[in-house]
Amino acid sequence: MMTAESRSEDELLLQAAEAYGWTAPRDRPYVYLLTRDDPEDDQLARGLERNGFSVLRMPLLGTEPGRDASRLAGSIATLPPRTAVVWTSRRAAEALTFALGGTLQEALHDVPLFAMGPASADPVARAGLAVHQPEGPLAGSARGLAEFVATRAAVDGIERVLFLAGNRSLPDLPEALEARNIPIERLEVYQTVFLRPSLRELDQALEERRLACAVFFSPSAAEALEAVLSPDRAKALHAVPVAAKGPTTASALRARGFRSVDAGIRTVVPRPSHPLAFLALHLIEETKR
Repeated sequence: MMTAESRSEDELLLQAAEAYGWTAPRDRPYVYLLTRDDPEDDQLARGLERNGFSVLRMPLLGTEPGRDASRLAGSIATLPPRTAVVWTSRRAAEALTFALGGTLQEALHDVPLFAMGPASADPVARAGLAVHQPEGPLAGSARGLAEFVATRAAVDGIERVLFLAGNRSLPDLPEALEARNIPIERLEVYQTVFLRPSLRELDQALEERRLACAVFFSPSAAEALEAVLSPDRAKALHAVPVAAKGPTTASALRARGFRSVDAGIRTVVPRPSHPLAFLALHLIEETKR
């Protein structure tokens, strides 16, 4: 008789899914929903597939230039001394590199640069510039980034911040910096638009109770998905375990009615992680390395 110790990880994960009410036929794999279609997630998708799951990648958000995008290059050129440039999204970094082009290194070589983490820093870091990122308990949230900037401000003589934002950026970072009496200017350098992808595969997975976990990378993706779902489908989705990439997204998902949300950093009283969400979060962390 097979013991718990001898069961494979896949079998234990399937049993955990069934314990939460998913009764997909064994001859069809459970589905992980990735709420974007981004090359950054290729390793995550491969890891899930290696574990015996099917992956559905759904593009929900598009990016367009923000209302202040045309002002970005000029704002950098006339940046007052002791000003740091801060952003929380890779899309903001991409807007910065696009606006400055070949002058990126020259324009920013003396400017303190801060980003949320490796992914958001990458477009600028690849150009050879140092981008400071919070670590430890401050990592992974806009408020943590603001606290990190405020701490560095006292050491580096930073007196003000230029925040490169999107039209849907949350107020967490500006509010936290203002609470520390650091003046902040906000430039909307990109805007997020909702897309309307095909729902056929998602509807089928929900209908057949094969959707094991949804992976969200931003609060906007949850809003965009719910905007195109019927009330019944949205209710079914809320019951699915969720892996949220960061505490800000996790908090937003809980507020929207998702019942089982796990994030890399706990924002509520710790509880046992759902194994299906834990697998996705583990693979996301592996992707960062």
